[in-house]
Amino acid sequence: MILINKKIDNISVSLQDMQLIITVKSNQDLTLEQWSFEHKAKFFQEVYGIQAILKQQRSK
Repeated sequence: MILINKKIDNISVSLQDMQLIITVKSNQDLTLEQWSFEHKAKFFQEVYGIQAILKQQRSK
């Protein structure tokens, strides 16, 4: 039996004014994912010149 721990229900991505906005739907605590994202987003911005932003919306 394989158990999958799924934290994120849905992801949407949009590019607006040199900002890559990644919106995730989840009712889970994404503190670790947010921390990891922020560290990688700095490098992403250095390479591509686009600011990456992670937003969380609560699932219904």
